Amino acid sequence: MQFSLQTKMFLFFLVVSIVPIIAMLFSVTIQAERVATPAATGALEKAADHISLMLKTFMDERVADVVYLSSDIVMSSEEYNASEKLEELNNLQSSINLYDDITIIDKDGVVITSTTYNYRGEWASKEWFKSARLGKVSISDAHVILEPYKTVMVFAAPIYDENNSVAAVIATQIDMKLFWKLMDEMDLGKSGFFYLVNGDNKLIAYPDKSRLFETSPADIKTCSIGSLRRTNELGVKVLEAYAPIADKRMYKDGSCWKVVASLNEDEALEVADTVKKQVIIYAGAILVISLIASRYLSRSVSSPIRSLAKTVDQISKGDLTAEVDPKLKASKDEVGQLARSFDRTTTSLKLAMKQLEGQSRQGRQQHDKEQGKNVN
Repeated sequence: MQFSLQTKMFLFFLVVSIVPIIAMLFSVTIQAERVATPAATGALEKAADHISLMLKTFMDERVADVVYLSSDIVMSSEEYNASEKLEELNNLQSSINLYDDITIIDKDGVVITSTTYNYRGEWASKEWFKSARLGKVSISDAHVILEPYKTVMVFAAPIYDENNSVAAVIATQIDMKLFWKLMDEMDLGKSGFFYLVNGDNKLIAYPDKSRLFETSPADIKTCSIGSLRRTNELGVKVLEAYAPIADKRMYKDGSCWKVVASLNEDEALEVADTVKKQVIIYAGAILVISLIASRYLSRSVSSPIRSLAKTVDQISKGDLTAEVDPKLKASKDEVGQLARSFDRTTTSLKLAMKQLEGQSRQGRQQHDKEQGKNVN
């Protein structure tokens, strides 16, 4: 297939302009995602760490409450009977207004008194009770009680007698809805949310409450800040960051809860997508300009050449009136130089043709005269 000079030049200019555009588009797209991913991950880690600190502060306040209650003279003194202790507990429960139940248990695990008796199982078998009986403030894991059915956690502290020996344990119980409310109210974009995982990698706070105590979809084995990428149960890619709530007072040594911030990857990398779209728009605009410029450049070179070729062709056919376009001769660039050279050539050619015609005319006239003489 033969292409005209204009077409060849147009394709040449187009290729020369398109290759850098494609290279730029590819490079910017890669770089945008490389920059956006760490930025999005860092932002999620900060969000998870913020919620972690908030929940840790809330737990520290509950520890301070139970320590305060354990030091109450009514709780520690044998001069007060169970009814008087219960009255004091009710007053304290009303004033703090956070606890579902406050219970006092003796060292053998027998309940001395309780504000509601809403707890589950024998105290003597509970790890957090055993820890408090040894003189340590202890925090239970989230667990379920049956009557009424709810998810709770317990803070336990030792009660010391006059001889500074552990005489009993006081345990305060809170509803995990307090944690859920704090986390559910936190905003994390359109698709994002926070959830809480315990030391056994079980969900203890999640937007879908029917999934509580299921194994966490994110298998997090470390008690440090980090991040991961995974595909959720709906097949959507998500970016997640986690931060620990590590507390030595938790009944499991080395145990920690993890706050997880989860966000759809598309939304998390929205900045990169925006950059990509802008680059595509700019690249498209540049491509249109390149098309126009390539067409203009190819025409600016090929049109004068076609014009000169047409002039030469006319002269070669005997049209001595044909002339080089004055605009081309006036041009200051190489095309103008070529046009002026063509003009000089065509002028010389015209003179030569005129001379040839003159000589031919004279020859005919001389021939005619000789023919006339011969006739006479």
